[in-house]
This record gives sequence, C-alpha cells and structure tokens, in this order.
Amino acid sequence: MRLAFRAGGLPEPVVNQVVRDAHGSPLHRPDLCWPQWRVAADYDGRHHFQRDSDEAVRAGRASNWRARQDLGRYEVLEQVGWRLRVFTAFDVFQIPESMVLRVREALIEAGAPL
Repeated sequence: MRLAFRAGGLPEPVVNQVVRDAHGSPLHRPDLCWPQWRVAADYDGRHHFQRDSDEAVRAGRASNWRARQDLGRYEVLEQVGWRLRVFTAFDVFQIPESMVLRVREALIEAGAPL
C-alpha cells in the first residue's frame, strides 16, 4: 500500500503509529497514517474475514475477537476526528488507482495540500 500511495503522489505515510485519545489512551495502530491530517489506512488480510463458529466461541476453543475489534475501530477513530480507509488484497493488487484515490480524497477533505 505504501508504495502505491507514494507512486500516486501522496505524502509519505507514518507506519504503525498509535492513535491515542485526548487522555493518551491507545485506540488503534493503523498500518499507515498521516497524523497531521488525521487520516489512516489499514490493510485487512484474509484473517480479518474469518469468523469462528458460535459453538467454538462458547466452548472457549476460539474467539472472533478480530471481527469484533474491526467493527469498533471505525467508530472509535471517527470519534477522535480521524478518517480511516480499509483495504484488502483486491484493492492493493487489482485496483490500486482506486485505493490511492480514496486516500487522496480523505487527505484533501482533511486539509492536506494536494
């Protein structure tokens, strides 16, 4: 993603920087971000879409913690003024121009001089 963003003319992103709330508590560690404009990009691999069976969760053998965590990250970041864009392998390898455009638009909306 980072290489596609740079090739698309976007500013260099920061890698894995923790986003914190007003009290300094960590909220999320996006894969890439532009903290000065509060824009972030995450890559969700296949494991983000795999869910454990309800039976396995009830039995304590597995957990769907990743799915539950993913559902909340958008709202949590939005509450502290961040824009998060999430991408998959399809975005990165099949439609990278669209991926770059989505982040470019988020950066422009946030005030980046692009």
